[in-house]
Amino acid sequence: MSIGLGLLPLIAAELLLRVAGKGKASEALDPFVSVDASSPFFVLNETGDRYAIAPSRLRFFQPASFARIKGANTFRIFCLGGSTVQGRPFAPETAFSTWLELALGAADPTVDWDVINCGGASYATYRLAVILHEVLDADPDLIVLCTGHNEFLEQRTYGHLALGSGVAGTLHRAASHVRLYVAVREATGRWGQDRRIAADDRADLPGEVNTLLDLGRGLDVYVRDDAWRDDVVAHVHYSVRQMLKLARSRGVPVLALLPPRNVSRCPPFKSEHTPGLSSVDLARFEELVRSASDTPWTDAPRRCAFLEEAARLNPRHAGVHYHLGVAYQKAGLVAEGRDQFERALNEDICPLRAPAAIYAALRRAAEETGTPLIDTRRLLASADPDDLWGDSLLLDHVHPNMRGHQIIADSIVDWMASEQYVTRASEWEQAKSQSWNTHLASLDAVYFRRGEERAERLRFWTQGRALGTASPGVAGGIPASH
Repeated sequence: MSIGLGLLPLIAAELLLRVAGKGKASEALDPFVSVDASSPFFVLNETGDRYAIAPSRLRFFQPASFARIKGANTFRIFCLGGSTVQGRPFAPETAFSTWLELALGAADPTVDWDVINCGGASYATYRLAVILHEVLDADPDLIVLCTGHNEFLEQRTYGHLALGSGVAGTLHRAASHVRLYVAVREATGRWGQDRRIAADDRADLPGEVNTLLDLGRGLDVYVRDDAWRDDVVAHVHYSVRQMLKLARSRGVPVLALLPPRNVSRCPPFKSEHTPGLSSVDLARFEELVRSASDTPWTDAPRRCAFLEEAARLNPRHAGVHYHLGVAYQKAGLVAEGRDQFERALNEDICPLRAPAAIYAALRRAAEETGTPLIDTRRLLASADPDDLWGDSLLLDHVHPNMRGHQIIADSIVDWMASEQYVTRASEWEQAKSQSWNTHLASLDAVYFRRGEERAERLRFWTQGRALGTASPGVAGGIPASH
C-alpha cells in the first residue's frame, strides 16, 4: 500500500505530461542511420494539377502520378514497398496494385479508386520511412505496406553510444516511452545530449540505394556477421513501428503485408562453414557430401543419413541444410524438409530473402501498433494444394508471378470488404474477371519479353555476377540434386 501511495505523484506527473503533450521523444530522428532526404519523392507536373514520382527516382521506381486535389468520390491507396510491390521482374502493369485497382472498380464502379504504386527496387524500410512522410501529405485513404527483403542490401554501421545493443541501451529505449523520463532528461540537458550522440554516430546514406552486390565484388562482400544482422533486425522493427505509429497519428489506416519468399526452390545464395570447424571435421563433412551426391534418389533414406551427419558436423552451413531439405522432401518427410529449408534460409550468408527474425520483427511491429496483417506466404501456400509452400507462384527467390499478384490483390479486397471500405456488387467476380482479362489483353509481347530479360538480369545480380561473370556457386559447394 505504501509503495503504491509513493508512486501516485509519479503517475500523476506522467498523466499531466501526456495531457499537455510534453516529454514526447522525437520520432523524426532515425537513431540508426541518416538518409539524405533533400530530394523530393513527388513533384508537380508542368500544369500543376498532378503529382508524379520525381524523374530522379525512376532508376528504382516506375512512373506513377495522382491528382493534386483529390476528388470527392476518390478513394486513394498508396502501395509502399520494394520490388515485390513494383511487380518486378515485370512492372506495375501486372503487380497486385493494378489488379487491386481493377478489382475494386469491379466491386464498386461508383467510386473512383486510385491505387498508386510506390514500390522501389532495393528499397529497405528505413528508405520507405522517408517516403512515407510525403505519402501522408498526399491525402491517402489507405496505405498498403509490404517490406522486409531489402534490409541487408546496403552497407551501414550501427553506433552503440546512445542506442546500444546492451542492457543499458535497451533500458534507455524502453524508458524513452515514459514522458517523465524524457522530461527529466530534457531538464538536465541529457536528452539533447543523447540525441546529439545518436545523430553523430549514425551512418550517413546517400539519397539513393547503393547495394553491396553493385560494388564489384559480388557475393564476396557478404560474410557472416551475427552482430550486424541483429542490428539490422532491430532497425527493421524500429523503422516499421515508427512508420505505423506515424500513419496512425495522422489518421491513415495501414494494411501490412508479410512479403512472400521462395523456400523450397531457391538454394541459399552463399554458405560459410561453421566457425571453429576443425580440419578433421571439414574433411569428414566433404566426404559425407560426396557420398550423398553419389547415392541415387532411389535410396533417399541413405542419402538423408549422409546429409544428416554432415549437417550435425557443420550446423551453420546453409547449403547442407537446403539439400537435406530436398532429400527429406524426396523421401516424403514433409515437416522435416520444411524445417531444413527454413534453416538454410536463415543461415544464408547473403540474405536476399528475409530470414525468420525479420518476419518476427515485422509481426511484432504490427502487433504493437494494432496494425492488420496479411501473411502472403500462407496466402500463396493455401492457393496451391500441390505446393505446401506456395513457391510455384513465385518467379524467383521473392517475386510472385502474375497469378500470385492477383491472389494478393484479392486478399486485400477481402480485407477491405471486411472493414467496410468497399461493398462488393453482385456478380462482381464476373466483372472482375472481365476487367482483368481486358487489361491482360492490352499488354503486348514486348512487355513480357522485357520482363523476362529483367528476370535474367536479376538472376545474374543475385548470384553476384551483375556483368555476367562466372558464378560462384549458389549452393556453397553442396552438389545439386540429381
